[in-house]
Amino acid sequence: MNQEVPDHPSGIIPEAIVEKVFRRRGRLHAFPSINSTKTALIVIDLDIGTGRDKANVQQVANNVNILAEVIRTKGGVVAWVTTPIQKATENFRAVFGDEWQIIMSAWAGRAETRRSSGPS
Repeated sequence: MNQEVPDHPSGIIPEAIVEKVFRRRGRLHAFPSINSTKTALIVIDLDIGTGRDKANVQQVANNVNILAEVIRTKGGVVAWVTTPIQKATENFRAVFGDEWQIIMSAWAGRAETRRSSGPS
């Protein structure tokens, strides 16, 4: 049984890789369906210090926020993993100025609220 290999919806994964995966699995995706209540979106280091191109970072953040809202609405979990900065290096301050202290204080307060109230 020789099935036709479908195009990957992203349009950016090379055809040879899509074909190899499809031939091995017999389908394009690893799972035929996803149980939303057993699904988690884990976002790692998506914060103000992660990217240099603010327009690109904003677009990525917007897309992640859309995904996060859908996951939550469908009963899934969204986990944010960030790296707190206790002391900014000279280079960090040169890029972000002294505003980093305000931003990190706000993040620390939000993280502490989440820890004390448990999972949402």
